[in-house]
Order: sequence, then C-alpha cells, then structure tokens
Amino acid sequence: MALTTNLVSYWKLDEASGNAADSVGSNTLTNTSTVAYSSGKINNGALMVGATPSYFAITNGSQTGLGLTGGEMSVAFWIKMTSLPASGDSFGIMGKFASTPNGWDILFQDTIVVQQIRIQAFNNTNSYERRSGTLGWTTGVFHHVVCTYSGSGET
Repeated sequence: MALTTNLVSYWKLDEASGNAADSVGSNTLTNTSTVAYSSGKINNGALMVGATPSYFAITNGSQTGLGLTGGEMSVAFWIKMTSLPASGDSFGIMGKFASTPNGWDILFQDTIVVQQIRIQAFNNTNSYERRSGTLGWTTGVFHHVVCTYSGSGET
C-alpha cells in the first residue's frame, strides 16, 4: 500500500510563494492574505503571522472530500511557534466551514491552566469536542500533531 492510498489531500506548503498545491488531489489552497514561506522541517514551510491574519482557503464548491459527511478522517501536520498565545487565548490551525453545518476545526489554545489542542466536529444538530492533555510546548521547535475522528459522535 502506498502512503497516498485513500489520501484526500496533501499540502506540503513548501512553495516559494503563492498558492498551496495539493500534491495528491485537486484541492489547491488559495493564499488569501499573502502567506510568506520560510525554511520548514523539509524544504520550505508556510509562515503564518498572528498579528497579521495569514491563511489559505478553498471555495466550498471547489473542494473534494474535505467535509465531515459521516466519514472518518485524520489530519496530520508539523507546527513551530515563535510565541505561544496569551493566557486564555487561542488560534485556529485548520478547519472546514461551509454554508451547511457539517464541518470541523482544530485549535491551539491556552486555557489559563494548560496548553491544549482542541478538535471540534459539528453537524446539523450536534457539536462534538475533544481536547488533548497538557502539551507543554516549546517555542522554536517543530511539533508533529495527528488528530483522528471516527466519523460518528465524540470519538
């Protein structure tokens, strides 16, 4: 089995500038606010700056396979922060929002007590949320994060 079997999208984010190409699918992400690129874990990486909203986006009607419509999913990424959010603050890492209420998001947050990754899935009637244990992240270091969702309920 190849590493790309059943993979919907893979964004290396190692471009020198511009949009983020999908290496296995057709879900190219638009660089909506001039995300810069810098040295990453492998080649380049996207440089998101909290003081200046930086993000990639894709029009809902243009994407394929990124919604939570009853299926399982896993999301993996590398992240290196130069500073942590202020106590009680959070920032979005990635998410899928649409005009229909089936979506998900992954946040890094400082809940005053602990630093956590929060993953949330929502549909027409329910919102499910899970939080990681205490992270104890170090700035300036790459961290690998993997989140999985069973496709039903809060698992």
